[in-house]
Amino acid sequence: MTTPSPTSGSPRRSYADLLAAARATVAAHFDGDPQAIDTLIDHLDAIDELPAPTYWLTDAADLAALNGPVTARRIA
Repeated sequence: MTTPSPTSGSPRRSYADLLAAARATVAAHFDGDPQAIDTLIDHLDAIDELPAPTYWLTDAADLAALNGPVTARRIA
């Protein structure tokens, strides 16, 4: 037996799965989970609907002064 991919199935099933992920995220947040949003991010990533990342960069002099790898934080 094969498992259907997260992107297959009816729109109603996709909506139900997304709603379940959103509710799980809110419940985890209410329970004090500091990484509650990860549930929703994982689900959106699984169905290839995660928004493209947007990065906030500081001024070029600040970046040059780092003397190391530059990392970015995704801002949704």
